[in-house]
Amino acid sequence: ALLEFRKAANRADRLAHDFTENRDDRGRVHAQFNTARAVTLRDSSEKPNYQNVTPELRQLIVPRWKTGRITHADQRGLEPRIIAHLTGCKVLIDIFRDPERAAKIYEILGSEVMGVKVTKHDAQGRKTSEYGCAKETILATNYNAVAFVLCQNIYSKLGLVIDEGKAQGWIDRYLRLC
Repeated sequence: ALLEFRKAANRADRLAHDFTENRDDRGRVHAQFNTARAVTLRDSSEKPNYQNVTPELRQLIVPRWKTGRITHADQRGLEPRIIAHLTGCKVLIDIFRDPERAAKIYEILGSEVMGVKVTKHDAQGRKTSEYGCAKETILATNYNAVAFVLCQNIYSKLGLVIDEGKAQGWIDRYLRLC
């Protein structure tokens, strides 16, 4: 709980700094967007990073034009769908044929890859560390990451230390599925 609080406090401090330091003379904040900067080839934004803005703060963001509209699209399942299409992976394609299973892609693949039952939330409604590890393993493998990079991703995003041998085993099992 303390780690989650620290992460939330750091995120709030960063956003507050970005919002106050990057105002124009009319008090408006304009984010900088850059497609070429993101490793994953997605648009990245900074000053402030709108991808880290909570839904509550997002409601405070208004368009510059009176008739304008701001749209937020959550594309979490997009990468595995693209990988399924590009690779022709039968396991992924079968999962995406069923909308109920497609919504649980990381739980299903994570259970297969990690050898333990992966659930998204615990009894208190918090995301489980197994779910985070499964998601990081699948996404990192799709981007051709090595075990060392996977360990770094899991540590930086979840605060967990994973042995490189274990990470390599997860990568190997995921690749064997496809």
